[in-house]
Amino acid sequence: MSKTRTIPLNLYMALAYFGLGWLSISLTIHPAYGAILWLPAGLAVAAILIWGRRAVPGLFVGAIASDTWQYAQDATSYVDFWCTG
Repeated sequence: MSKTRTIPLNLYMALAYFGLGWLSISLTIHPAYGAILWLPAGLAVAAILIWGRRAVPGLFVGAIASDTWQYAQDATSYVDFWCTG
């Protein structure tokens, strides 16, 4: 796969991971609780099996964006999480 095809692949992987992460988080009872079903995990496994290492950067960016968005929703829980351990 050429580099011109790898960049859109990673962009789509990041957007799909973020979208599935948002869906998983929105299905929880309370955003501070963990999600019972983490849908992006299935996407990550499938992407690694199909495209190999070329999909890893997009999955990484999507995971960082999803986690940042989750903790940005409730800034006090983010501060509590890091300050209290």
